[in-house]
Amino acid sequence: MVTYPTIDELVTWKRQRVFDHVAAHLLEQGERSTKGSTRNCMYRDGRGHACAIGAVVPESVYDPAMEGKGITALEWFFAAPQFSSRCYTQFREFLYQHAALLIRLLQIHDEVKPLQWPEALIDLAESMMLETRVVYTYKARVNQASHDMPEPLKEVADVLT
Repeated sequence: MVTYPTIDELVTWKRQRVFDHVAAHLLEQGERSTKGSTRNCMYRDGRGHACAIGAVVPESVYDPAMEGKGITALEWFFAAPQFSSRCYTQFREFLYQHAALLIRLLQIHDEVKPLQWPEALIDLAESMMLETRVVYTYKARVNQASHDMPEPLKEVADVLT
């Protein structure tokens, strides 16, 4: 289940906190947020999943009309007069401030197979000089849990660790 930040929480986040939240979200979710059989990313897919950017969209800000818009289009979308309240302005500023990281996280969600997300997240973190603790913590938990799994599931867990 996705835990969405509030706008008041979000505006205090630095790059590391954004990475930790999205990485933990993607690893726990373990699958892409898409609609139907398409591979098109959905910020929220209606099944309780969210993409990398969708995971940081506060409930108070989410609007189904966001779907299908890239991050730059979202910045313009929230610049419209109907989105002039403080929370939308702050969210737009958050997107602008963290655009480079969010775009890279979204690329992992959209273009990398979920079983390869841990390594892709580590590569991203290292390239942006971020800590990787959240990914290694997840991998350690998967490794520990795999000791009690049937053999076919252990093979999947081995790929993750």
